[in-house]
Amino acid sequence: MNVSRLGNRWVFLGALATLFTVVALLVGTTPPRNDTPYALDGNGKDGLHAWVLLIGSFGARIEHNAKPLTDRLDVVVDLGNQYQGNQTAEIHRWVRQGGRLVVFGTSSSLAPGGESDFASGVIQRRCVYANTVGVLHIDPGGVKLVDPKGSDVACFGSGRGAFLTVKRVGRGEVIQLASLDVFTNQRIDRQQNASLAVRLFSGNTTSVRIIEAAGKASPISLIGDNVWFFLLEALVALGLWVLAKARRLGKPITERLPVVVPGSELVVAMGDIYQRGNHRQHSADQLSATLARDLRDVIGSPERDPERLAELASARFDVDPIVMKRLLQPFISHDGELLDYARAVAHFRSEVQDVTRRANV
Repeated sequence: MNVSRLGNRWVFLGALATLFTVVALLVGTTPPRNDTPYALDGNGKDGLHAWVLLIGSFGARIEHNAKPLTDRLDVVVDLGNQYQGNQTAEIHRWVRQGGRLVVFGTSSSLAPGGESDFASGVIQRRCVYANTVGVLHIDPGGVKLVDPKGSDVACFGSGRGAFLTVKRVGRGEVIQLASLDVFTNQRIDRQQNASLAVRLFSGNTTSVRIIEAAGKASPISLIGDNVWFFLLEALVALGLWVLAKARRLGKPITERLPVVVPGSELVVAMGDIYQRGNHRQHSADQLSATLARDLRDVIGSPERDPERLAELASARFDVDPIVMKRLLQPFISHDGELLDYARAVAHFRSEVQDVTRRANV
Protein backbone atom coordinates (compact mmCIF):
# COMPACT_ATOMS: atom_id res chain seq x y z
CA MET A 1 0.00 0.00 0.00
CA ASN A 2 1.26 3.47 -0.81
CA VAL A 3 2.69 5.13 2.32
CA SER A 4 1.38 8.58 1.39
CA ARG A 5 -2.17 7.29 0.97
CA LEU A 6 -1.94 5.49 4.30
CA GLY A 7 -0.77 8.67 6.03
CA ASN A 8 -3.53 10.76 4.46
CA ARG A 9 -6.10 8.20 5.58
CA TRP A 10 -4.91 8.49 9.19
CA VAL A 11 -5.11 12.29 8.95
CA PHE A 12 -8.70 12.02 7.71
CA LEU A 13 -9.67 9.59 10.47
CA GLY A 14 -8.07 11.84 13.11
CA ALA A 15 -9.94 14.91 11.81
CA LEU A 16 -13.21 12.92 11.82
CA ALA A 17 -12.66 11.76 15.41
CA THR A 18 -11.91 15.34 16.48
CA LEU A 19 -15.12 16.54 14.82
CA PHE A 20 -17.18 13.96 16.72
CA THR A 21 -15.48 15.03 19.97
CA VAL A 22 -16.32 18.69 19.36
CA VAL A 23 -19.96 17.87 18.60
CA ALA A 24 -20.19 15.78 21.77
CA LEU A 25 -18.79 18.65 23.82
CA LEU A 26 -21.19 21.18 22.32
CA VAL A 27 -24.25 18.97 22.72
CA GLY A 28 -23.71 16.94 25.86
CA THR A 29 -21.07 18.60 28.02
CA THR A 30 -22.08 18.99 31.64
CA PRO A 31 -21.45 22.58 32.79
CA PRO A 32 -18.21 22.69 34.76
CA ARG A 33 -18.14 23.35 38.47
CA ASN A 34 -18.31 27.06 39.26
CA ASP A 35 -15.93 27.90 42.11
CA THR A 36 -16.11 31.67 41.68
CA PRO A 37 -16.36 33.33 45.12
CA TYR A 38 -19.81 34.81 45.87
CA ALA A 39 -21.26 33.65 42.54
CA LEU A 40 -25.03 33.15 42.78
CA ASP A 41 -24.71 29.79 41.00
CA GLY A 42 -21.36 29.00 42.64
CA ASN A 43 -21.22 25.50 44.10
CA GLY A 44 -17.80 25.87 45.67
CA LYS A 45 -17.28 26.60 49.35
CA ASP A 46 -17.45 30.39 48.78
CA GLY A 47 -20.43 30.29 46.39
CA LEU A 48 -23.97 31.46 47.17
CA HIS A 49 -25.99 28.73 45.46
CA ALA A 50 -27.23 27.26 48.74
CA TRP A 51 -28.41 30.70 49.90
CA VAL A 52 -30.34 31.30 46.65
CA LEU A 53 -31.97 27.87 46.87
CA LEU A 54 -32.83 28.37 50.55
CA ILE A 55 -34.65 31.69 50.27
CA GLY A 56 -36.31 30.51 47.08
CA SER A 57 -37.68 27.44 48.86
CA PHE A 58 -39.30 29.73 51.46
CA GLY A 59 -41.24 31.70 48.86
CA ALA A 60 -38.86 34.44 47.74
CA ARG A 61 -39.07 35.38 44.05
CA ILE A 62 -35.51 36.16 42.97
CA GLU A 63 -34.54 38.47 40.09
CA HIS A 64 -31.02 39.29 39.03
CA ASN A 65 -30.00 42.73 37.82
CA ALA A 66 -33.31 43.51 36.12
CA LYS A 67 -34.29 47.15 35.44
CA PRO A 68 -35.86 49.46 36.42
CA LEU A 69 -36.64 49.36 40.16
CA THR A 70 -40.38 49.24 40.81
CA ASP A 71 -42.64 49.50 43.85
CA ARG A 72 -43.54 45.81 43.57
CA LEU A 73 -40.06 44.91 44.81
CA ASP A 74 -39.74 44.18 48.53
CA VAL A 75 -35.97 43.68 48.92
CA VAL A 76 -33.00 44.85 46.86
CA VAL A 77 -29.67 43.14 47.59
CA ASP A 78 -26.33 44.82 46.90
CA LEU A 79 -23.37 42.44 46.97
CA GLY A 80 -20.87 45.24 47.53
CA ASN A 81 -20.46 47.23 44.31
CA GLN A 82 -19.55 50.75 43.31
CA TYR A 83 -22.31 52.68 41.51
CA GLN A 84 -22.52 55.79 39.40
CA GLY A 85 -24.37 58.85 40.69
CA ASN A 86 -27.59 58.27 38.76
CA GLN A 87 -27.74 54.63 39.91
CA THR A 88 -27.22 55.60 43.55
CA ALA A 89 -29.94 58.26 43.34
CA GLU A 90 -32.41 55.80 41.81
CA ILE A 91 -31.81 53.22 44.55
CA HIS A 92 -32.08 55.80 47.35
CA ARG A 93 -35.35 57.11 45.87
CA TRP A 94 -36.72 53.58 45.81
CA VAL A 95 -35.75 53.05 49.47
CA ARG A 96 -37.45 56.30 50.58
CA GLN A 97 -40.65 55.09 48.91
CA GLY A 98 -40.77 52.04 51.19
CA GLY A 99 -38.18 49.59 49.85
CA ARG A 100 -35.76 47.51 51.88
CA LEU A 101 -32.12 47.64 50.73
CA VAL A 102 -29.68 45.01 52.01
CA VAL A 103 -25.99 45.92 51.61
CA PHE A 104 -23.13 43.48 52.28
CA GLY A 105 -19.78 44.80 53.52
CA THR A 106 -18.51 48.35 53.73
CA SER A 107 -16.96 48.74 50.26
CA SER A 108 -20.22 49.52 48.43
CA SER A 109 -21.10 53.11 47.61
CA LEU A 110 -24.52 52.36 49.16
CA ALA A 111 -23.11 51.24 52.52
CA PRO A 112 -24.10 53.69 55.30
CA GLY A 113 -21.48 52.57 57.85
CA GLY A 114 -17.75 51.93 57.81
CA GLU A 115 -15.58 49.24 59.38
CA SER A 116 -15.22 48.72 63.12
CA ASP A 117 -13.76 46.01 65.38
CA PHE A 118 -12.75 42.55 64.24
CA ALA A 119 -14.77 39.59 65.50
CA SER A 120 -14.64 35.83 64.99
CA GLY A 121 -16.72 32.85 66.02
CA VAL A 122 -20.28 32.90 67.35
CA ILE A 123 -21.98 36.31 67.89
CA GLN A 124 -25.09 36.81 70.05
CA ARG A 125 -28.04 38.90 68.80
CA ARG A 126 -28.39 41.51 71.60
CA CYS A 127 -31.03 43.65 69.87
CA VAL A 128 -34.75 44.00 69.22
CA TYR A 129 -35.54 43.94 65.50
CA ALA A 130 -38.47 42.29 63.79
CA ASN A 131 -36.45 40.60 61.04
CA THR A 132 -34.16 38.88 63.56
CA VAL A 133 -36.83 37.41 65.81
CA GLY A 134 -35.94 33.81 66.68
CA VAL A 135 -32.31 34.21 65.54
CA LEU A 136 -30.26 34.13 68.74
CA HIS A 137 -26.71 33.65 67.44
CA ILE A 138 -24.84 33.42 64.15
CA ASP A 139 -21.36 32.35 63.03
CA PRO A 140 -20.00 34.57 60.24
CA GLY A 141 -16.37 33.52 60.80
CA GLY A 142 -13.64 36.11 61.09
CA VAL A 143 -15.08 39.45 59.99
CA LYS A 144 -14.66 43.21 60.33
CA LEU A 145 -17.86 44.47 61.96
CA VAL A 146 -19.81 47.59 60.93
CA ASP A 147 -19.58 50.87 62.83
CA PRO A 148 -23.15 51.34 64.13
CA LYS A 149 -22.82 55.12 64.49
CA GLY A 150 -25.82 56.82 62.85
CA SER A 151 -27.88 53.63 62.59
CA ASP A 152 -31.27 53.04 64.24
CA VAL A 153 -30.70 49.37 65.14
CA ALA A 154 -27.48 47.44 65.81
CA CYS A 155 -27.66 43.64 66.10
CA PHE A 156 -25.15 40.88 66.77
CA GLY A 157 -22.77 43.32 68.39
CA SER A 158 -19.29 42.65 69.64
CA GLY A 159 -17.20 45.37 71.22
CA ARG A 160 -17.86 48.67 69.43
CA GLY A 161 -19.13 47.08 66.21
CA ALA A 162 -22.18 45.18 64.99
CA PHE A 163 -22.65 42.53 62.33
CA LEU A 164 -26.07 43.92 61.30
CA THR A 165 -27.23 47.52 61.38
CA VAL A 166 -30.49 49.10 60.25
CA LYS A 167 -30.94 52.71 59.14
CA ARG A 168 -34.42 53.96 58.34
CA VAL A 169 -34.68 56.21 55.27
CA GLY A 170 -38.11 57.70 54.54
CA ARG A 171 -40.64 54.85 54.54
CA GLY A 172 -37.91 52.27 53.83
CA GLU A 173 -34.76 51.01 55.48
CA VAL A 174 -31.17 50.13 54.67
CA ILE A 175 -29.87 46.93 56.29
CA GLN A 176 -26.09 46.55 56.31
CA LEU A 177 -24.41 43.21 57.02
CA ALA A 178 -20.68 43.17 57.72
CA SER A 179 -19.89 40.27 55.39
CA LEU A 180 -21.40 38.01 52.74
CA ASP A 181 -19.47 35.05 54.16
CA VAL A 182 -22.30 34.30 56.56
CA PHE A 183 -24.42 33.02 53.64
CA THR A 184 -21.76 31.15 51.65
CA ASN A 185 -22.15 27.42 51.02
CA GLN A 186 -19.64 26.48 53.71
CA ARG A 187 -21.21 28.65 56.45
CA ILE A 188 -24.94 28.91 55.83
CA ASP A 189 -25.60 25.74 57.87
CA ARG A 190 -23.62 26.95 60.92
CA GLN A 191 -25.45 28.11 64.06
CA GLN A 192 -28.53 30.08 62.91
CA ASN A 193 -27.08 31.62 59.72
CA ALA A 194 -29.78 29.97 57.60
CA SER A 195 -32.51 31.31 59.93
CA LEU A 196 -31.18 34.84 59.48
CA ALA A 197 -31.30 34.43 55.68
CA VAL A 198 -34.91 33.24 55.83
CA ARG A 199 -35.97 36.10 58.15
CA LEU A 200 -34.32 38.78 55.99
CA PHE A 201 -35.19 37.62 52.48
CA SER A 202 -38.05 35.11 52.49
CA GLY A 203 -41.83 35.24 52.64
CA ASN A 204 -44.81 34.22 50.57
CA THR A 205 -44.94 37.59 48.79
CA THR A 206 -41.31 38.68 49.05
CA SER A 207 -39.72 39.79 45.77
CA VAL A 208 -35.91 39.97 45.94
CA ARG A 209 -33.70 41.61 43.34
CA ILE A 210 -29.91 41.27 43.32
CA ILE A 211 -28.23 44.23 41.64
CA GLU A 212 -24.77 44.92 40.25
CA ALA A 213 -23.03 48.02 38.99
CA ALA A 214 -23.80 48.80 35.34
CA GLY A 215 -21.05 48.20 32.82
CA LYS A 216 -19.19 45.77 35.05
CA ALA A 217 -19.35 42.70 32.81
CA SER A 218 -16.80 42.33 30.02
CA PRO A 219 -17.57 40.89 26.55
CA ILE A 220 -15.37 37.88 27.35
CA SER A 221 -17.66 36.95 30.26
CA LEU A 222 -20.50 36.52 27.75
CA ILE A 223 -18.71 33.66 26.00
CA GLY A 224 -20.07 30.31 27.17
CA ASP A 225 -17.89 27.49 28.51
CA ASN A 226 -18.80 25.20 25.61
CA VAL A 227 -17.40 27.75 23.16
CA TRP A 228 -14.06 27.72 25.00
CA PHE A 229 -14.05 23.91 24.88
CA PHE A 230 -14.73 24.06 21.14
CA LEU A 231 -11.86 26.50 20.59
CA LEU A 232 -9.54 24.24 22.60
CA GLU A 233 -10.52 21.16 20.59
CA ALA A 234 -10.10 23.09 17.33
CA LEU A 235 -6.61 24.15 18.42
CA VAL A 236 -5.68 20.53 19.21
CA ALA A 237 -7.04 19.37 15.86
CA LEU A 238 -5.06 22.07 14.06
CA GLY A 239 -1.88 21.00 15.85
CA LEU A 240 -2.40 17.36 14.86
CA TRP A 241 -3.05 18.37 11.26
CA VAL A 242 0.11 20.49 11.12
CA LEU A 243 2.20 17.64 12.57
CA ALA A 244 0.76 15.19 10.06
CA LYS A 245 1.44 17.50 7.12
CA ALA A 246 4.94 18.29 8.33
CA ARG A 247 6.00 14.60 8.18
CA ARG A 248 7.26 12.96 4.98
CA LEU A 249 4.60 10.36 4.34
CA GLY A 250 6.04 9.08 1.05
CA LYS A 251 8.80 6.54 0.47
CA PRO A 252 12.25 7.83 1.52
CA ILE A 253 14.59 8.78 -1.35
CA THR A 254 18.38 8.44 -1.13
CA GLU A 255 20.08 11.63 -2.31
CA ARG A 256 23.75 12.57 -2.45
CA LEU A 257 24.28 16.02 -1.01
CA PRO A 258 26.78 18.31 -2.78
CA VAL A 259 29.93 19.34 -0.91
CA VAL A 260 29.46 23.03 -0.22
CA VAL A 261 32.70 23.78 1.61
CA PRO A 262 35.83 22.74 -0.39
CA GLY A 263 37.73 21.81 2.75
CA SER A 264 35.09 19.25 3.64
CA GLU A 265 36.08 17.09 0.65
CA LEU A 266 38.64 15.56 2.98
CA VAL A 267 35.76 14.38 5.17
CA VAL A 268 33.99 12.96 2.12
CA ALA A 269 37.11 11.11 1.04
CA MET A 270 37.65 9.64 4.47
CA GLY A 271 34.00 8.63 4.67
CA ASP A 272 34.25 6.84 1.35
CA ILE A 273 37.36 5.00 2.54
CA TYR A 274 35.53 3.45 5.49
CA GLN A 275 32.25 2.93 3.63
CA ARG A 276 33.80 1.20 0.62
CA GLY A 277 36.32 -1.04 2.33
CA ASN A 278 39.40 1.20 2.05
CA HIS A 279 39.02 1.88 -1.70
CA ARG A 280 41.49 4.76 -1.60
CA GLN A 281 41.89 5.09 -5.37
CA HIS A 282 38.14 5.35 -5.90
CA SER A 283 37.97 8.17 -3.34
CA ALA A 284 40.81 10.01 -5.06
CA ASP A 285 39.16 9.55 -8.46
CA GLN A 286 36.01 11.15 -7.10
CA LEU A 287 37.98 14.15 -5.88
CA SER A 288 39.79 14.51 -9.21
CA ALA A 289 36.56 14.18 -11.23
CA THR A 290 34.97 16.93 -9.16
CA LEU A 291 38.07 19.11 -9.56
CA ALA A 292 38.11 18.56 -13.35
CA ARG A 293 34.46 19.51 -13.65
CA ASP A 294 34.98 22.71 -11.68
CA LEU A 295 38.09 23.61 -13.73
CA ARG A 296 36.13 23.26 -16.98
CA ASP A 297 33.53 25.65 -15.59
CA VAL A 298 36.14 28.20 -14.50
CA ILE A 299 38.28 28.01 -17.66
CA GLY A 300 35.28 27.82 -19.94
CA SER A 301 36.58 24.79 -21.87
CA PRO A 302 34.76 21.51 -22.60
CA GLU A 303 38.09 19.63 -22.64
CA ARG A 304 37.73 16.08 -21.31
CA ASP A 305 41.30 14.83 -21.70
CA PRO A 306 43.04 15.11 -18.29
CA GLU A 307 46.47 15.91 -19.77
CA ARG A 308 45.14 18.65 -22.06
CA LEU A 309 43.02 20.06 -19.22
CA ALA A 310 46.10 20.06 -16.95
CA GLU A 311 48.01 22.11 -19.52
CA LEU A 312 45.18 24.66 -19.83
CA ALA A 313 44.86 24.95 -16.05
CA SER A 314 48.60 25.29 -15.44
CA ALA A 315 48.76 28.08 -18.01
CA ARG A 316 45.71 29.84 -16.59
CA PHE A 317 46.63 29.65 -12.92
CA ASP A 318 50.48 29.60 -13.20
CA VAL A 319 50.88 26.11 -11.72
CA ASP A 320 53.60 23.54 -12.52
CA PRO A 321 52.14 21.25 -15.27
CA ILE A 322 53.47 18.14 -13.47
CA VAL A 323 51.70 19.14 -10.24
CA MET A 324 48.53 19.84 -12.22
CA LYS A 325 48.65 16.41 -13.89
CA ARG A 326 49.05 14.75 -10.48
CA LEU A 327 45.98 16.60 -9.23
CA LEU A 328 43.90 15.47 -12.21
CA GLN A 329 45.38 11.95 -12.48
CA PRO A 330 46.17 10.82 -8.92
CA PHE A 331 47.62 7.44 -7.98
CA ILE A 332 46.99 6.51 -4.34
CA SER A 333 48.49 3.50 -2.58
CA HIS A 334 47.81 4.15 1.12
CA ASP A 335 45.76 6.38 3.43
CA GLY A 336 48.54 8.91 3.98
CA GLU A 337 48.74 9.65 0.25
CA LEU A 338 44.96 10.13 0.10
CA LEU A 339 45.11 12.64 2.95
CA ASP A 340 47.97 14.54 1.28
CA TYR A 341 46.09 14.51 -2.01
CA ALA A 342 42.89 15.84 -0.41
CA ARG A 343 44.86 18.66 1.23
CA ALA A 344 46.53 19.51 -2.10
CA VAL A 345 43.16 19.67 -3.84
CA ALA A 346 41.78 21.92 -1.11
CA HIS A 347 44.85 24.19 -1.32
CA PHE A 348 44.59 24.41 -5.11
CA ARG A 349 40.90 25.26 -4.89
CA SER A 350 41.63 28.16 -2.55
CA GLU A 351 44.27 29.49 -4.99
CA VAL A 352 41.79 29.23 -7.87
CA GLN A 353 39.24 31.19 -5.84
CA ASP A 354 41.81 33.93 -5.09
CA VAL A 355 42.78 34.25 -8.76
CA THR A 356 39.16 34.33 -9.86
CA ARG A 357 38.30 36.92 -7.23
CA ARG A 358 41.17 39.22 -8.27
CA ALA A 359 40.21 38.86 -11.92
CA ASN A 360 36.64 39.95 -11.20
CA VAL A 361 37.66 43.04 -9.22
